[in-house]
Amino acid sequence: MRKTSNILIQVHLKKEKILIDFLFNLGGINQEDDEFDNIVGILQEIVLDEQFETSQNQFFRENCEVFDEEEENKMIYINIFKKYQSIIEDFINMVIY
Repeated sequence: MRKTSNILIQVHLKKEKILIDFLFNLGGINQEDDEFDNIVGILQEIVLDEQFETSQNQFFRENCEVFDEEEENKMIYINIFKKYQSIIEDFINMVIY
């Protein structure tokens, strides 16, 4: 079952106030789309979270000196990636659970 919501929007035209009633469909085509939209919304909230940004910046500062402009990947990059992946997964789990 789809959710709908009526939203009133005020529009000012030539000093006259006009109220327009829009009907927004707040659901996807099916339940699978709704679940996907919900997951994307949660991930968006996580990425925009100030604490998430702070933890990323701290990680970047701690590891930025390891990287250089050489084309060859270093073995230490794997360990750094695993550490970064762990930080991200831990943060997502903290928010979700």
